[in-house]
Amino acid sequence: MRFNKLVIAMGLATATLVGCGGSSDSPEPTENVNSITAIDGYIVKGNVELKCNDETYTGKTDIKGVAKIDIVDEMIEDCAVSVVGDDDTYDFDKGEGSSWKHTMRSLKGQRVINPYTDIAATLADDPTNVGKSTEEIMGLVIDTLGPDAANIIGDFDIFSDFGANTTGSNEAQKVRVLAESTFAVTIKIASSLEGKDTLANRLALFKKVLPVVTKATSDAIDITSDLGNIVFVPVVTIPTIEFNDDGGIDADKLASIVIPPVTIDKVVKPKPVSPVTTPTPAVTPVVTPTPAVTPTPATGTGTGTGTGGDDVNQG
Repeated sequence: MRFNKLVIAMGLATATLVGCGGSSDSPEPTENVNSITAIDGYIVKGNVELKCNDETYTGKTDIKGVAKIDIVDEMIEDCAVSVVGDDDTYDFDKGEGSSWKHTMRSLKGQRVINPYTDIAATLADDPTNVGKSTEEIMGLVIDTLGPDAANIIGDFDIFSDFGANTTGSNEAQKVRVLAESTFAVTIKIASSLEGKDTLANRLALFKKVLPVVTKATSDAIDITSDLGNIVFVPVVTIPTIEFNDDGGIDADKLASIVIPPVTIDKVVKPKPVSPVTTPTPAVTPVVTPTPAVTPTPATGTGTGTGTGGDDVNQG
């Protein structure tokens, strides 16, 4: 059997979604500003899109992690949210030299976009899940990740901004590294489908591969003392996928495939680069010299009348 070896680099990131008005038919701005957070970790300079029925709102992420979008509450409940990377998008904790050229989605009405909501959005696309509540979809996400997911997640709200709770919280750190591992693998799953990335094929590979990744992540967490400063780098081997004539994955052959164990390499997280401050050059004061004062000529004391002799010699 041929295998494709996929090495997945992981990291943290920070991003803020800064919303702006959509189409020319968009409602007038109101004072009701909603915040949306995107996290893989966080993403910087990502392109955010809110599709709200016939309206579309777009924005650009910054390093703060929050999108300020001027939209009324009742509208956002019907909005599908996504963030898309381009050449300028990067992972905050990896720095501007990194690249994040992916797409993450969320469920309608959610104000957080993260790897768990991305899986949830895929599950919600399945017609068999239409009408299920957010809590029910969350349960399906955990089931898709496999039995080891519950040990990592516990009671944590995986649709929340887990990055806001990572400082001093070992539980949030666990949720973070699983989220990052999961998202990196879902990206590789999509690429392994070789143009046959249908909903059914993606879900079939999710159920086959993600539990193996979750188990490896759980084992790595157990032997890692300082999760906050560690970047997980999973090394995943996915077998070559065989498809039926209609483009669907051959279910029987997929069932017989054994996913090799996933290994987790660990790298110390790079420190964020402090912004370079250019010192303001010293300004040399311009001194205008005081012009020299020309003294006033002294006034004479004579009478102005001469006492000399006549012009004619008087001998």
